[in-house]
Amino acid sequence: MLNIRIKGIGIVIQSLMQTLFENEIDLSNMRANFELPVNWISTENRTISIHNDTEKLTNVRAATLYEEYLPFVQNEILNTLFSHIN
Repeated sequence: MLNIRIKGIGIVIQSLMQTLFENEIDLSNMRANFELPVNWISTENRTISIHNDTEKLTNVRAATLYEEYLPFVQNEILNTLFSHIN
C-alpha cells in the first residue's frame, strides 16, 4: 500500500507564464526557483492510502505541486475544499 501525504490544498491564483514574466525568471536556468501564488484552503496534513493495484495510476511525484488524477483522491480534496466554503 502506498500513502500520499498531502500538506496543503489550495488554488493557484496566477498563471505560470504571468509569474515567470513578472518575476523576470531566466528560462535558460532550469534550476531557477520561484513560487506560484496560491490561495491556501487548508494546510492541515492528511494521508491518503492507495492500494497497490492502483499505485501505477498515480501522478505522485516528489513535487511541490501536481495535478491529481485518482478519482477517490480528487473526491477527498474536493470535499475538503467544499467544507471550507460553507
